[in-house]
Amino acid sequence: MAAFRDIGGQDRLVKYLQQSIARGHVAHAYLIDGERGTDKNAVAEAFAQTLQCEEKGKDSCGRCHSCKMAAGHNHPDIVTLTHEKPNSISVDEIREQVVGDIRIKPYSSLRKIYILPDSHLMTVQAQNALLKTLEEPPAYAMLILLTDNRDMLLPTLISRSVCLRLKGDAALLLKESPEIQEMKEAFFDVFARLPQMTVSEAKSAAEGAAAFKEQRNDYLDLALLWYRDMLLLKAGGSPDKLIFREKESVIREGAGHYGFSDIGRLIKGVQETRKRLNANVNAELSLELLFLDAAR
Repeated sequence: MAAFRDIGGQDRLVKYLQQSIARGHVAHAYLIDGERGTDKNAVAEAFAQTLQCEEKGKDSCGRCHSCKMAAGHNHPDIVTLTHEKPNSISVDEIREQVVGDIRIKPYSSLRKIYILPDSHLMTVQAQNALLKTLEEPPAYAMLILLTDNRDMLLPTLISRSVCLRLKGDAALLLKESPEIQEMKEAFFDVFARLPQMTVSEAKSAAEGAAAFKEQRNDYLDLALLWYRDMLLLKAGGSPDKLIFREKESVIREGAGHYGFSDIGRLIKGVQETRKRLNANVNAELSLELLFLDAAR
């Protein structure tokens, strides 16, 4: 899981959550809304890990037993919803993983936190089942709903949540310094070829990407936006909503090499790579792992 210090570009939202923790004004339900490619999962995980941290600070310490369990995604009191169908969350899945489980008190913490990625995929029946829980939640319970399409959620569900909006990173495309331009050109060249790269080509590409020492976070931001566009096209979305509209044909071709779960895995891989780089893990090796996973 991520820590607040690992999250870039969301300073105002992170500050709000940290102040809520410091003041003890934490709600039972949050709705984090943002385009695909924004760090919704990372924000939710950082929030959950910090709330469960034994040091009780404004960011998780990363050292205590709770933080180590959270980092390993095996904390018994941080539950992330999973669903079988890629485009739907059923009422049975909500009943089994949230409604039924939430009645069980926390195992080792003061709170029991549920993270619901892609919450807009819940069927109406699933949303209504969750709504009943939100009407009278146990004192120890917290739900964090993540979405990139809040219009698909029931107004009553939204009204019972603290709604937070993540800003997109499209402004990165407007940066025009020579260094940024050089990095972007190299990025587009690599990601256009990445799905069909050989192992040696992927390793060489990682070496080249690692050379952009001052622009590594920007490079990874571009990667998140690239996969966001890929998901949009794969789901049948309008090309007019693409961030990289001029790259539509290349992105569409790349999308043909991946399934939805593959793209989701690659997005998580980009987020993990950012965490490794922020922790000063070898940049070339970190990028090589990411590129090898994407090479088909």
